[in-house]
Amino acid sequence: MYDTTPHKDTGADASARIMPSNRGLAVYEEFTEVVVLSKAHRLQALDVADTPDKIAYNERCRKFGEIMLRLRDMTLTHEDYFWLCKLKRSARSAKDRMFFQDAPVLMEFRRTTEMNEEDNCDHYNRQRLRVLAKETNVPVIAFDATHEGATQDAGMQLDDSLFSALPKRLEVATGAPVLLMHNLAVEHGLMNGSQGVVVDAPYADGCHPNHDHVTSRMPMAIVVDFPAYTGPPFFAEPSRRTWVPILPRTVNSEDKHGVSRTQFPLRLAWALTPWKAQGMTLVKVVVKLSSACSKPGVLFVALTRVRHPDNLLLEDDFPAFSVIRKQLAHPSFAARQHWERRMRVFFSRTVRHHMRDEEWFSDAVRWTQEQSVLRTLSSSTGALGATQLQRT
Repeated sequence: MYDTTPHKDTGADASARIMPSNRGLAVYEEFTEVVVLSKAHRLQALDVADTPDKIAYNERCRKFGEIMLRLRDMTLTHEDYFWLCKLKRSARSAKDRMFFQDAPVLMEFRRTTEMNEEDNCDHYNRQRLRVLAKETNVPVIAFDATHEGATQDAGMQLDDSLFSALPKRLEVATGAPVLLMHNLAVEHGLMNGSQGVVVDAPYADGCHPNHDHVTSRMPMAIVVDFPAYTGPPFFAEPSRRTWVPILPRTVNSEDKHGVSRTQFPLRLAWALTPWKAQGMTLVKVVVKLSSACSKPGVLFVALTRVRHPDNLLLEDDFPAFSVIRKQLAHPSFAARQHWERRMRVFFSRTVRHHMRDEEWFSDAVRWTQEQSVLRTLSSSTGALGATQLQRT
């Protein structure tokens, strides 16, 4: 949002992937009305705190919210850091650790590489999938994507990012948590990031995962229970109200003309990156991050996925205070501060414009010229603090 520079490949590449980015930036710059949002809606304290335990619960929620705001603005103190360290696995009770056994894990690396074979989301998800299959006595279904315009071997070498994140290989099993990777029906709750659980993967007659032909190894559909789905039901039974059959999708490569990939827009969701979890609200979560915490926003996004700090567990390799403080030297942190100061000026103008509007406000609340001047002075000298800014 605060990166207002043109695409890095502007001038060197005039492809279709760059033009929308720069056009969007130009449109964004046309907006000059800004609204300040200051309430954190995700944090959830008890409405009635009439016992010492409930009072303490709400106090932890309040304290966590304050610390997250200081983390966002990098005014985090040593006291704040030590308070967060109380959320580490080694500092929690055995009962607490049991509570997080089935919680998703936020990790900084998504894919397995030669340099990092195990400490990544792909490895963790495959491991958990096999544990699930063994414990529930269900098979693991594994199949490759299919490709047009290239040989199957050549298509499998292409990066998933060229096909809107369609995975080259997918493994699922009944009971496995998954994420939807594409917007299918946003108005009904089926969007990029929607969370669900696999309930079935039916095959057409004669097709199966071990078929000689790759096109016959893929199921007809993967039926997923999406609790947030609100569209028309696909099944008559009330218990299956939120079951949705997901079909394979075909996406053309962004830079390999004539090459397309067909695959289900799903991925396993026991482990996610903070970037993928951005915008999600999770019931509980385990955070396992290291060097990525030196980048602005990464740790903030990871820690603010839950409604209460009791639902957050930090692994014992939680980074040192000095690593977190490295965000201050990052160019994007300075860019965000500059952007926020600029938005503050726009906000001041927006307030002055609307608060003196006779059609919007009565004489009792409408600002005078003097009040408008005072508001300008306070907005230009006051700290941004806990606010978020939204251009309209």
